[in-house]
Amino acid sequence: MFHYLASIAVAMLLCTVGCSPKSPYEIVELEGTLTYKGEPLEGVIVHFRPSTGRESMATTTAGGKFVMLYTYDLDGVQTGPGEFFLSLPMSGGGVVGGKAKKNPAIAEAIRKYSMNGTPVAVQITESSRDYKLELK
Repeated sequence: MFHYLASIAVAMLLCTVGCSPKSPYEIVELEGTLTYKGEPLEGVIVHFRPSTGRESMATTTAGGKFVMLYTYDLDGVQTGPGEFFLSLPMSGGGVVGGKAKKNPAIAEAIRKYSMNGTPVAVQITESSRDYKLELK
């Protein structure tokens, strides 16, 4: 009898866990362009850290384009207040500095807008496919 009740309890728990939503927060799609002093930055990681909850990230491509990723299978960011900051990708245990050496604007933007620098405070209220993250 105990095994039967334990089996029912496990089945109910699995159903509850499997049926729960992916996030307790409202997530909206966010893609756009990163520029620094009017120049698009390629190969930079853009982070969005909400005031509470999970951080989203994206790596910029040609033209400074990015698509924020909330989880491995869900694009977007949490709505509400938060901040953007920049970093460089990690590779083999160290920071990849090749792009920063070739483009001094990248190194300057990373220093200025890193997590330890001056992140950009924003309020995300809706989805956007043309978000302009214009840093000066």
